[in-house]
Amino acid sequence: MDAFDRVDVVILNAPTGSGKTLIAETVRRMMRKSAVYVCSSKILQDQFARDFPYACVLKGRANYPTINRPEDFHPERFVGHISCEDCTWSLGDECNLCPAKKDCPYEVAKRAAIWADLAVVNTSYLLTEANGPAKFSGNEFVIADEADTLEASLMGHVSIDISERRLARFKWQPPARVTVEDSWLEWLHPAIADLGNRIARLPDVFDDVRSAREARYIIQLRSKLMALRDGIRSGNWVYTGRGSNDASRDGRGVSFKPARVDDIAPKYLWRHSNKWLLMSATIISSDELMSSLGWDGDYETVNVRNTFPIENRRVYYRGVTSMSFKNRENGSWDQIAEKIRDDLERHPEDRVLIHTVSYALTEHLFDYLKYDDSRLVLRYTNAAARDRTLYQYLRNSNAVLLAPSMGRGVDLPNDACRVQMITKVPFPMTKDRQINKRMYSPGGRLWYSVQTIRELVQMCGRAVRSSEDWAVTYVYDTDFDTNLWARNRNLFPDWFREAIIWKERTRNP
Repeated sequence: MDAFDRVDVVILNAPTGSGKTLIAETVRRMMRKSAVYVCSSKILQDQFARDFPYACVLKGRANYPTINRPEDFHPERFVGHISCEDCTWSLGDECNLCPAKKDCPYEVAKRAAIWADLAVVNTSYLLTEANGPAKFSGNEFVIADEADTLEASLMGHVSIDISERRLARFKWQPPARVTVEDSWLEWLHPAIADLGNRIARLPDVFDDVRSAREARYIIQLRSKLMALRDGIRSGNWVYTGRGSNDASRDGRGVSFKPARVDDIAPKYLWRHSNKWLLMSATIISSDELMSSLGWDGDYETVNVRNTFPIENRRVYYRGVTSMSFKNRENGSWDQIAEKIRDDLERHPEDRVLIHTVSYALTEHLFDYLKYDDSRLVLRYTNAAARDRTLYQYLRNSNAVLLAPSMGRGVDLPNDACRVQMITKVPFPMTKDRQINKRMYSPGGRLWYSVQTIRELVQMCGRAVRSSEDWAVTYVYDTDFDTNLWARNRNLFPDWFREAIIWKERTRNP
């Protein structure tokens, strides 16, 4: 509380289970301020509302059925789905989906949230609304949970992706020289002009949902391209789409992404509130976080220790082999598979989550383990199958789940997971142009290390969700010790460091 008398931004660095949401709500009440609570996903919005039923949850338009066509509300699919997102009031046309704008279920929910003492939105919504209609700009107080994801959210908000099909429809070609900024500008000017002409030809009345969706798309795309045009000279952008002479025809269209957001964060984020409470279990480095988010003022960090018993959250370093890409040809993946098989035999009755980092490693390990007759071995090969596979895993008492993307957003308390296996240190992929440019920009090495440690600590936190809960975690990649730990041990949280059991001290855990 006292910190807010001195600074406008306070960082709460608190591990899982420390009651961050309760702390935040207590602070808000003591400050006697209305607040916007920002979650990273719609699922977390609903979870927060269950804990604080008086909070007013607001989601994007697509989450609300219309009054006149409620039978066409199908959020699980795109084709045939009609929602308040299809309202044409915002396009200057009367809408036949609701009797009047004031009756629109989304508008009703939005008014309630605006006037509420505690509104709950997700990060994507806040960025879109505050930087658009601006009803959620100028807040007294914003509480941002999982604040370590703000940089990625800002990147996603301003990134531009134009599909191959869309390029064909507009009769556009990709930039002639995809690595040259001047070539991007040469491409942008006629693209923006073309969209301007298309907007000028939009009808005053929209006869169907499809034409209204198309109108919204080109209006939003033009706005993004104009922002890109104005920001290219910062040197913070990369082109990640297909080149016009690319013979691979891999299906990608035109894509521009920022490598940094420190130059745009003051406009897109910080100006929208007077006071900020940033919370996360994996801040790792407050200095790096605030530098990446372009904050040049004072801030304070409040650190909360992990109160879970150390013996309940042990991390065992196995140190089998380096899982670097160049080492794959030397049989490293097979060595890891053999060690995992041995460790699975130690835990025949437990559910086991294996963090694989990539789909390729997932398939390799699955081929090794799938013939185990004593337990069900599961994996998913695309993001769409993730939740369905997780449900199947939870229905089987000693199942094994190979997961390339469950380092975040999955809670597996108690018997849902007693064993975790981390096969590879989750270094960001430097072959990705966006990551590569960020890494080799000022402060990029620290950023790269923080991202890796953050993801690793998040992985370890999926299974131990309370002080009574317990699980063991095995780390197999020697790069954890010889690379990440050797260079960055001081970045690891104290409570994580104290839980590690190194290989030479391990005795049949």
